[in-house]
Amino acid sequence: MSHLDVTDILDATIQEYIEEPIDLLNIGNGAPGEYEYIVRSRPSYERTLCDVIKFIKSHLPMRNSPSDISILEVGAFLGVTSIAMTKMGFSVTAMDIPEFMNNKRLKMRYDKYNVKRLSQNLRTNKIPSESDRYDVVILCEVLEHLNFNPLPMIVEISRTLRQDGLLYISLPNLARLSNRISLLLGLSIHNPIDDFFAQLDDKDNMIVGLHWREYTSKEIKYMFERLGFRTVESYITSDTAFFSNSSLRNVVKKIIYNLMPSFAFHQVHLFRKIKQPHFCFHQCDATR
Repeated sequence: MSHLDVTDILDATIQEYIEEPIDLLNIGNGAPGEYEYIVRSRPSYERTLCDVIKFIKSHLPMRNSPSDISILEVGAFLGVTSIAMTKMGFSVTAMDIPEFMNNKRLKMRYDKYNVKRLSQNLRTNKIPSESDRYDVVILCEVLEHLNFNPLPMIVEISRTLRQDGLLYISLPNLARLSNRISLLLGLSIHNPIDDFFAQLDDKDNMIVGLHWREYTSKEIKYMFERLGFRTVESYITSDTAFFSNSSLRNVVKKIIYNLMPSFAFHQVHLFRKIKQPHFCFHQCDATR
């Protein structure tokens, strides 16, 4: 599948969110914020789709067709990636918290494209799926939203992934330039306190909008490699589409990111499952 095919499928998928909004939280205002979020996130969606397809071709070459490849997207949110990959012929399961997956319009959108659904809060450290089920697990912009110790959840993801299966992760880079500048100025690099109020507000409920813990690239590699994965590929990037205008500020950012990639905003990792980890994690209310 060519890059042009991917972009055409992605654009058609995004267009549906204009014509038939999901209104994930049932706010009842036509969900303009959702569409703005999707459009703003388009470069990330495109990067994810192109990366996953490239990695599947490189590392899972023995499959006869895309339908032979089973994919789980953890934290599917509005379903853009899951639906687009289903349109490409892959067998896709989308998983997210019940507050999202119980939305009737989202259910209808998934059913329209035969996307299978799992509803679960990762805080339980349980995925309602059999072991060794998936060839690929996608975990995009999820880890930073978890307000609990992620290790048992990662072990559970590994359980559902087949031996030598692929785990694709993307998330913000804690060591990005903007964070370094904020710290130099004595400013916080975390969500503003007002976001705590917005998260609990009935009319502007963020639910998972907060970044509770971001990571450096070395931390991500260390954590997943200790849990039975091997790093296949990693890179740090800032999607060029975010710099669509040629303002002096954006020109300077491009130069800095080209010279110092570690300053860029996003980090991407591809891992291969080497073994199922066997840790005896002690859990109680204080660690969940």
